[in-house]
Amino acid sequence: MKRTVALAMVVGFLLTSAVWAAPDSATAGLLSAMMPGAGEWYNSNYQGPFPWGECIIGSIPICFPIHLASVFDAVSGQTETYMRIDFWTAPSN
Repeated sequence: MKRTVALAMVVGFLLTSAVWAAPDSATAGLLSAMMPGAGEWYNSNYQGPFPWGECIIGSIPICFPIHLASVFDAVSGQTETYMRIDFWTAPSN
């Protein structure tokens, strides 16, 4: 049940954030959902090193806020790959 609610929240946010979406927000969101940090790296046209720290730490189940923040940042078109824990706030430009 918890996973269903969490999935519904993520899908709802992804759909409502289309207003501020990146050029291809679906791809960026999917990349960050699979590997935290990859969506922001995609948004920056793969410039700079891959964000290994965010990817590894965001993949740990207890660090889910970093994973969610990565998905939200990727969908909103962010290109910074620093780790952000406060997924409930809007990403800064």
